[in-house]
This record gives sequence, structure tokens and C-alpha cells, in this order.
Amino acid sequence: MLRPILLAVAALLICPPVALFADDCAGCEPDNMCIKHEKEQADALKSFAASWKSSDTMKRLAALNLVGGLNDRHMNCRSKSVADAIAPMMEDADSGVRQRALEIMKSNQHVPSAIGHIGKLLDRLFSKLNKPKPGGKVHSAAQLEYENAVLFAKELLSALAAFPTSPEIAPFFVKGIESKCSEISIDAAQKSAGIRRPEIVSAYLRRLETVVPPKNDLEKKAVYDALYAAFQGLSGCPEINNNPDDPDPWLQKATAWWKAHQDEFGK
Repeated sequence: MLRPILLAVAALLICPPVALFADDCAGCEPDNMCIKHEKEQADALKSFAASWKSSDTMKRLAALNLVGGLNDRHMNCRSKSVADAIAPMMEDADSGVRQRALEIMKSNQHVPSAIGHIGKLLDRLFSKLNKPKPGGKVHSAAQLEYENAVLFAKELLSALAAFPTSPEIAPFFVKGIESKCSEISIDAAQKSAGIRRPEIVSAYLRRLETVVPPKNDLEKKAVYDALYAAFQGLSGCPEINNNPDDPDPWLQKATAWWKAHQDEFGK
């Protein structure tokens, strides 16, 4: 149990999660790295390629931190190549390395590339989590794998939420909101509450249709409450009588209100 904690501490000591002195480079342009930093990156990536698959966890972590801090020298020219190199380490066998890779990916990388890599992982997890949760023996290998997938998907959703102004994250939150896994649906609803995209608001309403009326189903009630709160908070819809056991009038009226006002959303 202590091993992941010790590795996380080691990661922090080797390289803080947020660079203290990240800055732009006067010689770099958004799509054109200066000669100095291009050479520095090439050397670092070469060293990384020789170490990131090492059986030694600390060597993998050191390799990750080596390339993870490159963009801090030229934040105005973040490298797609660095994001591409880091991406496989988000699936490292060691949880400490995975967490560090995800922390770097969401903090200082080329934003479209980071979103793409995180989203690709999420899509795979959503596909797995949209299947029924394994039954049978409690704490079976299949159940543990499912639960770990839920936890990892939540971490990835948190990472995407670090880019609230990037429209590219919206499709992944829509998929999360509409997930058949209640835990993911709730988590996606809560973490998308600050992302002003109309497709997210529409997803709240579509998912609400699947859990109304919740009646005595506690799982449905939890999903309903999260979606209701997210919709009210993000859409700006005026308060409508809300009886969760009666889909009429709230859901029908809320849907009608949204159809009439969605073109004004965000303006």
C-alpha cells in the first residue's frame, strides 16, 4: 500500500507537478521551436525512448520527468511530440507513474494533443463501463477490474475538466453523462457544470429521461439529483416545480424551455 505513495512523493521531489518557473521563449513561435530548444527536446526524447519501458519504476519515473518539464522552457511553443511520448505512460503498470503522467499531461502539454490522448483512453473505458457490472463472487478479479476502470475514468474526467474553455472536451463529457454506469454519469455531470457548451446541457436532459421517475430506486435518484443540479446550474433555467417522482411538469417544461433558449446559450 505504501509503494504508490512513496512513488508519488518521489515524483514530487524529482519534479513538482506545476513548474515554478514556466515561461515563454522569445526565440520560439507557436509552431516553430527555436534551435536551442529543438536540440534539447531531441536529446531528451532520445534518452526517454531508451528508458520509458525499463523494468525499474524509478527509471521510468525519471524518464517521464525528464520530458515532462521540457515545455516549461517554452510555454508559447508546446510540443506535440512530447505529449505523444508521455501518452503511453498514462497506462503504466505502476499507479504512481500513471498519476504522474496524467498530472503532466494536463498541466503543461500541447492542449489539443493532451485532450486527444486523454479522450482516447476515456473512450476505451466508457466502452467497458457501458457493459453490465460483473456479478458473481464479491471482489472477483472481474469486479476489481471494473471498479479500477471507474476510478481511472473519474481521474481522466478530472484531467479534462482542467481545460474548461476547450470545446474539444465536450464530446467526452457528453459520453460520460450518457454512460450506462451511474457512477460515471454522476461524476461527468458534476465535473461538467463549469463547461459552457450547449451539447452538454442537452445531454443532461437526454440522460434525465432515462432515470425519471426514480421513485424508490436509490441509484436512479442519485443520478437524477446530479443531473438536475447540473442542468439548473449550467443552463440558467428558471426554477420549475421539481417532483422527481413525477416527470410532468418539470422535465417536459425544462426540455421545452431549453429548446426555446439554447440558441442564446453562452452569448
